[in-house]
Amino acid sequence: MIWSLALLCQIPNGGTQNFANIVITSFGFSPLQSTLINIPYSVLGFATIAGSGWVAGRFRSMNCILIALVVVPPIVGSALISHRSAIPHGVSLFGYFLLSSGPSALPLLLSLVQSNFRGVTKKMTMTALLFIAYCAGNIAGPQLFIGDEARPTTLPSAAYWSATRLLWGSPWR
Repeated sequence: MIWSLALLCQIPNGGTQNFANIVITSFGFSPLQSTLINIPYSVLGFATIAGSGWVAGRFRSMNCILIALVVVPPIVGSALISHRSAIPHGVSLFGYFLLSSGPSALPLLLSLVQSNFRGVTKKMTMTALLFIAYCAGNIAGPQLFIGDEARPTTLPSAAYWSATRLLWGSPWR
């Protein structure tokens, strides 16, 4: 279960980090503007990781709730991006910024492993599985983009929306 959560968190992260400029350029921004727009995206990602880590450290029993809360914005953001042809560019950009909280689920999952598994071998095995899921998701995410296209297709948006939606529903089913 934890492994699938880590994998589903990293599929959208892999594509948006590797093809961020292409995604933002598809909203109608220039290449220079798309590079500058990535600065607030990174700040939001850092703030989400730091804030959720602080809350998880302060309230030890909130890890699962925090994981659920940090994947809600990427669900909304990927839904907005998948319908970018019908909405203004500013709304698409807002959807892109909502994707920045998705990677903060991985540190929360790592802390969940450390607090819920006994024994060094079990903890190391689960941490290794989470690392494998992290790598697999970051490898799979960019594969959803077609290399000779100048902008992302609807396939990445639909796949990211599906992955984040599955992520939201998987811990409680």
